[in-house]
Amino acid sequence: MATWRDRMAPASFRGVPFHVDESEFGGGRRSVRHEFPLRDVALVEDMGRKARGFDVEGHVVGDDYMQQRDALIGALEQQGPGELVHPYYGVRRVAVTAFRVRETSADGGMAQFSISFHETEIAAEFVTLVRPNGLELVNLAAVAAEQAIRAKAAARSAVSLPSSALGGIASVIADAARALDGSLAPIIGTADEVARVKKQLGDLVLEAGLLAARPVAVLDSVLDVLAAPIPARAGISALLRAFEFRPSEPRPPATTPARRQERALYDVVLEVVRTAIVVEAARLAPAADYDSYEDAVAVRDEIAAALDAQIESADDATFATLEQLRAEIMKAVPGADSDLPRLSSYTPPVTISSLVLAHRLYGNLSREADIIARNRVRHPGFITGGRPLEVLVDA
Repeated sequence: MATWRDRMAPASFRGVPFHVDESEFGGGRRSVRHEFPLRDVALVEDMGRKARGFDVEGHVVGDDYMQQRDALIGALEQQGPGELVHPYYGVRRVAVTAFRVRETSADGGMAQFSISFHETEIAAEFVTLVRPNGLELVNLAAVAAEQAIRAKAAARSAVSLPSSALGGIASVIADAARALDGSLAPIIGTADEVARVKKQLGDLVLEAGLLAARPVAVLDSVLDVLAAPIPARAGISALLRAFEFRPSEPRPPATTPARRQERALYDVVLEVVRTAIVVEAARLAPAADYDSYEDAVAVRDEIAAALDAQIESADDATFATLEQLRAEIMKAVPGADSDLPRLSSYTPPVTISSLVLAHRLYGNLSREADIIARNRVRHPGFITGGRPLEVLVDA
């Protein structure tokens, strides 16, 4: 029968042999701890496995130990990763991070080595890291928020209630579907897409009673609707209107154990629907076209307020992901490098036409329509002098 000694291979690095006296192996997980105000439990974010390391104590010995020593030093100092044959861990692709050599007259004919190896899969060269842009970071945070609310919904799906107790919960689903229908149908471009969305929302109303005890299915149905090609700027406004829907049935009272279960299910279904809607609004925000810097800030703040409303009732996992999404939105909209025009006040000294005013302000007529729409001008040929107007100026 083979013993552990039989399975040990002779140690070498880049084909240069040496003897191993002892070895330490190190590893673990990379993590970042997030602590939040008014939360007792921290969120530890797993960032992947740590690079494995091998600290080796070894030696070369013999009448020609100096030649062996120099050959091993040359292998250790060679650029890039190399192949380590480790007597305990087999063949590993490693990079050398440090080594020391010790020789004494008492141990004549021997050089002792202390070497630190770390596993690697790429050559030791500079790698340019490209930070995701604002749109990508918001999308990543949105995906994390959806995963967190899905986990919360799944935890509530095990609740068993009689069908008579599901009416109020079904009303939440039906009312949300009607709110989405009223907001999204007017802004979706093609007739085929409008028909598809209307059918999905109609089915959601009809099946509300069956879905009431299945929060995950509710989430999937709402996400299917929101997968439609929604125009970004108009879509944000539409989704925020739908987010404000109010269920026609009140929240169940917590008078008995069964009613407490009913209330908890009612709450999670309402949270699932509203979270899905506001997360989609946040996802659209970095890609939207805004009239001005102030318009972008106003939309961003509306989304942040809606996220704040969801954060108030969130559990620890959902709280962390929604907070992250909020932070990414605040950075991405309008963005540090935004060149959006800013709003300013201008008071024409005399009554003037919109054409003349546009040419006076901008040197062309490109923003005449904006002046009329932004200030609700009834008679473009006669803009009254002495009254302040809201106009765009370049950033």
